[in-house]
Amino acid sequence: EYGNMVNFKGGFSKDITDRLYAGIAISAGSRWAKGTDWHLALDMGFVYHWGNLGFLKDTRIAGTLMNLGKPYELGMPSLATPKVGIAGTLFSLANDNVKAGFSADLSFPMFMNMVVDAGLQFRIAKIITIKSGWQFDVRDTAHKDYNLLPSVGITVRFGINTKKNQFMIDKGWQQSEITTS
Repeated sequence: EYGNMVNFKGGFSKDITDRLYAGIAISAGSRWAKGTDWHLALDMGFVYHWGNLGFLKDTRIAGTLMNLGKPYELGMPSLATPKVGIAGTLFSLANDNVKAGFSADLSFPMFMNMVVDAGLQFRIAKIITIKSGWQFDVRDTAHKDYNLLPSVGITVRFGINTKKNQFMIDKGWQQSEITTS
């Protein structure tokens, strides 16, 4: 039983070169169920902008080592999880008004399992985004405790432009956005 939980995560990333970015993040949390428990972990990773790779345009390759530290007693999140991934644009039409992307990740929780994540994303007029994702977990499948249905989400972005508000202009906040999912 998870009970009530509070979790915080903060991170920092830096451009190493014009194509390579590296970062770290720290997460901490506490939960209250039958007793209390806490979690503290470090994540380290990178993103490399490859460019065009076969049918994928603007390809990004990433790797991370997640959850180095103390997990909750439930084993969540899984301790020491390496993860690699690739993402890119499948096609772009009408001056980027319609864009489709693909992503795939492969992770190895505690080096004792394998999880495959795959997703498709469609963006229309830089306002509407439709995302679909699918996950295959080897351990869950072996224990016949799995769901092979994909997830689907829709996001709508509303732009806010405050050119006449001097306070917002002075702070660099004249252009913002609200995103609903």
